[in-house]
Amino acid sequence: MTDDLIELNRPPLVPRTHPFSDFVIAQGPLRSRLTEMDGLRKIELGAADLHLRGRIQAIEDGLFMGVAPIAGELLVGTMPYSRKTPLGGKIRNGLTGQYVNMARKAGGSLTIGGDCFGMVPLFLWRGEAGALLSSQLHLIAIALNAAGLPVRVDLSSMIGAWFVDNSLAIQQSTRAALIEGAEMIRADEEVVISKDGLHLHASEPQTHEPVTRDEYKDLIKVGAQEIRDNLSAVVNSGRHTVATLTGGRDSRMIFAGLVSLGLEREVAFSTRDIDDGDMQIATGLVSRYGGAFEAQRVPYSTLPVDPRRSFDRHRSTFFGAYHDYKGVGGAAVDDKHTIALIGGCGEVYRGFLSRRYDADLVARPFSRENFEALVAGHASWKKFFPEEAGDLWREALFETMAGLPGETLADRLEEHYFHFRNRLHFGASSTAAHPGRLPVNPLMSPTLKTLAARVPASVRASGAIVFDVTRELDETVAYLPYAKSGPEAFSAHGFHTPSRYDGAPPSLEPDLDLWQAAARKRSGLRLNKPPYRSREAYNAAMTAALFERLADDARVGPFVTPKLQRRFSWLQRDKKKFRTVWLSRLASAHDVLSYN
Repeated sequence: MTDDLIELNRPPLVPRTHPFSDFVIAQGPLRSRLTEMDGLRKIELGAADLHLRGRIQAIEDGLFMGVAPIAGELLVGTMPYSRKTPLGGKIRNGLTGQYVNMARKAGGSLTIGGDCFGMVPLFLWRGEAGALLSSQLHLIAIALNAAGLPVRVDLSSMIGAWFVDNSLAIQQSTRAALIEGAEMIRADEEVVISKDGLHLHASEPQTHEPVTRDEYKDLIKVGAQEIRDNLSAVVNSGRHTVATLTGGRDSRMIFAGLVSLGLEREVAFSTRDIDDGDMQIATGLVSRYGGAFEAQRVPYSTLPVDPRRSFDRHRSTFFGAYHDYKGVGGAAVDDKHTIALIGGCGEVYRGFLSRRYDADLVARPFSRENFEALVAGHASWKKFFPEEAGDLWREALFETMAGLPGETLADRLEEHYFHFRNRLHFGASSTAAHPGRLPVNPLMSPTLKTLAARVPASVRASGAIVFDVTRELDETVAYLPYAKSGPEAFSAHGFHTPSRYDGAPPSLEPDLDLWQAAARKRSGLRLNKPPYRSREAYNAAMTAALFERLADDARVGPFVTPKLQRRFSWLQRDKKKFRTVWLSRLASAHDVLSYN
């Protein structure tokens, strides 16, 4: 391990790939302080300036970047891919997709928002000098530095990631971002910039009014149709489409949607054993309904990629907002014509965070007292930090959850999942996880999001919504075997409608030869990962260097205790995943400090 390989560098800005671009919007007095900035060109937009690198779609009343199924077509980046009809005037905030929309209004004002699930998270910095808005927190640090303004670590956000070692904090867990003065705006908010200043506007709060049995059935039908519309726009776009298929519930919804449209033979499937039996079930589904597994040559970069370059890419892309670092060392050759259908958003409909806590506890109303009972379960970490760390984390998390809708702790936890983990894991992270391909979440449905908030927590946690949508799409597909819980678990609730398959589900015959034959045809170059030992050595050396650097900082140093360092040594030995999670957490704090 050479010294230059573990140098504590400031990571370079990693450009986003089509159909996303690097951008930061400046408002207020600091506009005059930002001229040339890291290769971004300046575009005046009336009440604000757009600093942009890459392309952006000019539409009837504004600018657009990303991907969206609109009016039966797939809009990708700079044009509707099928090129059938103009889409001007049909694009607005709050549709399905993964995009940012900048709409110009009368009087020179600008409204910036995105899709209904906020799958391109936006970060907003506000101060006396004005405001900055970007989908990349790293660009906000660069802009502040270019304007001669300080870039400081937000301690509450930092501790929000350090204090808890579970899925609540693998990504940003508080509204405050890692840069002091910056925040990640909610999925239901949009930014309005005018001559009067900058304001955040939120849509109507999510209702949690209990749903009736008839309403449940109607909303299931509407949600299923929204998924069909998403799938139809993607598959009929003419692009090569690959869908992940496992034994799980979310990929089954996608498969059922394809079957209901008669499009299962128009996509290629990919699979792997996430859980026992995934490959058997996936091959059984393809054998029964037709279709094929991905057999195209998959070109990969042949350039050697060292661990530092790999980690620098992660650091720049997320800059403290997401810490599930995979340690991948190569990248696929850009393949702009392939779409990857992924199962993101399914957990929004069946619950995620609330299922990790005691059911009786999360059923309580949201209050300060009940919140304290909830976070008391994380008290084991108190001994690794000074007392003020726990206070910082609790106050920041309580303020974040208090700003979310919902009557119970379970409601607030699932809203937290929706506004944080779902957007960063299946949104921002998905483009990094599928290099060179365009990931699309076809399960995105505003109707099902509302339904999930209106059913009892026990119904949501049972997976009933996901199962009933799958059943609405294709009943037989819904009742075929799953890798884990079967239909009997999903249908044991008061909204269930009897089926001919209740108690006698259809069977499935695996055909592993289908997968193996496709695998033999895929003869592209292998992903060029650094050797495992090289990555492990780099991670260990980098971690030691980061602890030393952070311990010397006047503000961060008090939180880098010897007990924490010993705790990390234990995590390195016993919890492999958290080796790289903690590496990301430490590096992100360093990266903010590097601008001081």
